[in-house]
Amino acid sequence: MKKKICLTAVMAALVLTGCGGVPDLSKENNGTAAQYVADALLKHDKHYDEGLDYDHSLLKPTPTPTPAPAKPEKDKKGKNSPGTGGSNTSAQTENRKSVSVSDVYGIKGVNIKPVSYQLKNSYGSSVYQIMRSGKGNRLVVVYFNIANKTGKRKRVNLAAKNVSAELVVNGNSVGNPMLSLMDNDLQNLNVTLDAGKKKQGVLLFEVSKKTKVGNVELHLTTDTKEAVLSVK
Repeated sequence: MKKKICLTAVMAALVLTGCGGVPDLSKENNGTAAQYVADALLKHDKHYDEGLDYDHSLLKPTPTPTPAPAKPEKDKKGKNSPGTGGSNTSAQTENRKSVSVSDVYGIKGVNIKPVSYQLKNSYGSSVYQIMRSGKGNRLVVVYFNIANKTGKRKRVNLAAKNVSAELVVNGNSVGNPMLSLMDNDLQNLNVTLDAGKKKQGVLLFEVSKKTKVGNVELHLTTDTKEAVLSVK
């Protein structure tokens, strides 16, 4: 009789593992289920007058956790924003207002415009203020004219304006300007100009010597404004 019980239990286990309609059970519940099926089959046998001892309350499928719903993102006004929380870079670009270089920096009465660019291996005359290109590279030096158009002295602090610059050559981005200690680097420039006075500013970019530099564009951007201009 014990052999018959064992054989039936094995068959029950095979039925449980092979049936696609059976709920997903834990290891403990699988064993209990096998005992349950064996008991159900054997209780109709006239030679079987006993029951298998098992806890029926354990015969429950292992619950599958329900994922928590994603919380919608909120914009600055507290409203739910659509989408899945991806980058807003494209949206920011579309929302930027196209303006002049002077308007990007936003200093009233101060006119800022690019003049030209040059290709150099190094820039600067002072031992402490000189930039050199790396091996196999060269510098693209973009020159700017900064003019005080008012009738009084004017503070020109471009370092505080948080303007990002990008050089595009032949439709391909070269990247952002190099960091330098030049006092006329637009990224660091903080001077006071007398009425009607001008000052030269620069942005330095590094490119490979293999790059054929032509059709140069400069992109200057803030969170809300953008200036795109050609430099010759």
